[in-house]
Amino acid sequence: MAEPVRLDINDIRFEDGKLWQPRYESLIDYSCAPAGFQFEPAFLAYTEQEVEVVFRIADSENAVFDVQNDGTVRWGLLPVAGPAVSVKVSVEVDGSDPRSCRVIWKPSGATLTALHIACRPAEGRIPDAVTLIEGGVYLVIIEPRESLPPSPQAVNKGGAPRAGTVRFLGIDEHNRPVYDLFRNVAPLELVLEPALRAGHGERVGLRLALDLVPPYAGSRFKVGTDGQAEMIFNPPAERPACLVDTPAEEDHKACSIRWDRPGMTEGKTSNFYAVLEHVPANVEIRIDPTVIEPPACDPSGVCSPPRNGDPGVSAG
Repeated sequence: MAEPVRLDINDIRFEDGKLWQPRYESLIDYSCAPAGFQFEPAFLAYTEQEVEVVFRIADSENAVFDVQNDGTVRWGLLPVAGPAVSVKVSVEVDGSDPRSCRVIWKPSGATLTALHIACRPAEGRIPDAVTLIEGGVYLVIIEPRESLPPSPQAVNKGGAPRAGTVRFLGIDEHNRPVYDLFRNVAPLELVLEPALRAGHGERVGLRLALDLVPPYAGSRFKVGTDGQAEMIFNPPAERPACLVDTPAEEDHKACSIRWDRPGMTEGKTSNFYAVLEHVPANVEIRIDPTVIEPPACDPSGVCSPPRNGDPGVSAG
């Protein structure tokens, strides 16, 4: 049996000690990541093998994975649009270290799998409702229906980060898209894509920009007569209710994903991709943003406060 495709996400830290704001230092280049956004790991899996993802929390953090009395880790799947498919995922502590967690994913035909793996303080009580409901790490796995098309390698390696923007820089030697957001750590079978977490009451507006060199320099977002960048949803026709709009800029080389989650909605995950035009012949380029919406309440009825600052329900 072939060895699993493996991705290690090491040295996880938490912004200001908030367990619902993990920082994936080994995966995301935070010098390029737009400030104010909570990015989570997401990738397209171009493989028929198992994928093994190992999360490791930094020793300096007052956090561990939430191991239950039976030794299992508390985790759950987020609902996704489309027909129900039996997802093949297992989550366990990596060895005996509660700071390390192993996820095994098997191809199942599910176009989109999203899971939440809970964390808790290593010492002390869970401090608030947001930590109880959202504390921990998220992982999104997209199972493409097609293989990566052969494309000429061309990556723009210059230029400074742009405020509030994830830049698409080109195609690497393995036909994978390159963003300024990520470090080059993924195995060849995995394609990293930007994924945002949008909590209860949160509004986000992420700018996506094309920063390409020949032969891709002429590529543009496909824009309708209404000025909106065209998106294709996964599954088709399932436009997310919280997606406000996708306005394109005048030169069609940038657009924004504007998201508004105002109410107490159930958790879910939405994946879609921007359509590009004026791309070289026989080349397919896709930019696949994903938005993760954690549940606003847990099964016991404890609810997180909205991000707009209104008073919420304490975790006790």
